[in-house]
Amino acid sequence: LVPAVLHNVTTLSLRSNRIDDDAVRILVDWVLLRTKSLHKLDLGSNAITDVGASKISQALSSCALQSLNLSGNSIKDDGATSLATALKQSSSVVLRTLH
Repeated sequence: LVPAVLHNVTTLSLRSNRIDDDAVRILVDWVLLRTKSLHKLDLGSNAITDVGASKISQALSSCALQSLNLSGNSIKDDGATSLATALKQSSSVVLRTLH
């Protein structure tokens, strides 16, 4: 169950909150995959690596995100490739903006 406070959230900014890959895993499992109203997620300037980017990419076809900011993290080629592959392979992805 998703906490009631998140049911109608359309924008969530967790910029500069020391979010790491473990926190991304929880965020994906408890928010992205359970909240269909979330359209904009800002995770910029955190401690997310390729591992976290890969976890996010696995959820892209199952969530309603239209804008995702991952700038200022430690995502390298493998993480970027995971995100690009997810965007390319799934026709259900609605993501329009990726930073």
